[in-house]
Amino acid sequence: MKKKIVIIGEIGVNHNGKFSLLLKLASTIKKAGADYVKIESYISNKLCSNSANLAPYQRKNNKLNSQLELLKKFELTKSQQKKFFLYCKKIKIKPLASAFDYESVDFLKQCKMNIIKIPSGEINNLPFLEYVSKKFQKIILSTGLSNLKEVSQAVKILKKNKIRNKNLILMQCNTSYPSNLEDSNLNVLSVFKKKFDL
Repeated sequence: MKKKIVIIGEIGVNHNGKFSLLLKLASTIKKAGADYVKIESYISNKLCSNSANLAPYQRKNNKLNSQLELLKKFELTKSQQKKFFLYCKKIKIKPLASAFDYESVDFLKQCKMNIIKIPSGEINNLPFLEYVSKKFQKIILSTGLSNLKEVSQAVKILKKNKIRNKNLILMQCNTSYPSNLEDSNLNVLSVFKKKFDL
């Protein structure tokens, strides 16, 4: 039996803080035939401190001084996120969001999202994983910058709260931007499948 491949159109913060561009990107992703369109849900001050530096690729394209300034520039308000979710419903594409903090998890739950994505940077944040697994029954976990032991620990925490195998999805992620094809390491997906039965 063939399984349907699910395509997620990743917007992330590529709307550059412009709501009109966010909607335009969502519409383009819908026209391209994706199943989901994904944004990032976070509160800048809860995500990093003012002393966090920009990554080299971010410094190249910005005149900002810190990671916090950059995050604030791209942060979507709750009102904008709600409007985005309504727009997705209108154009008939499923919305998806990565949550980076507890308040954003609660907000997405209030918005009646039935699936949530945990970003790579939170894979070792075990209290956060536990919290998410109590709120959501369907979870996508990104695994960038982690080793197999860390992925195992995260999966164990998430499954502790009765997340069923079919509702826990592991993603192989490369956190080097832009990524070279030879660095993608997609073969690890077969390791994940065998080890975790997901």
